[in-house]
Amino acid sequence: MNETGAFIVARRCVCFERMGDGSPMRTCLELLGMTRLRWLSLLGLGLAPVVALAAPAHAADEPAKVTLTLKDHRFSPAEPTAPAGKPIVIEVTNLDSTPSEFESKPLRVEKVVPAGGKVTVQVRPLSPGRYRFFDDYHEATAEGFLVTK
Repeated sequence: MNETGAFIVARRCVCFERMGDGSPMRTCLELLGMTRLRWLSLLGLGLAPVVALAAPAHAADEPAKVTLTLKDHRFSPAEPTAPAGKPIVIEVTNLDSTPSEFESKPLRVEKVVPAGGKVTVQVRPLSPGRYRFFDDYHEATAEGFLVTK
């Protein structure tokens, strides 16, 4: 406790000043000569740059979309492209009458695509490169590479 009667209790500043005329205790802000409105406006000004900086970062994290089609046990396009460093959403549509399994060890993905069905796969941001994917049920014909630049 100092001359004005300040205590720190559970990480909160509890301040008071003993008033000789019996009036109520004063708050920390009043002791500092700040009104609540001024304190809140300063807080708002401090948060404004944080909010402004967060908005562009959120826009940069929007995933890139890649659409693949399986027909006659072949991927189309066989080499889709996506931007490096961004999350990727791959949508796989199976136009064949048999199920397939979209798989990629480098992308860490393995998902069954029902006959005539569609699945969506989310992939982490990737470094520039070529990433192999295939249909595990028809690997001899259904193969492709996701190219990130």
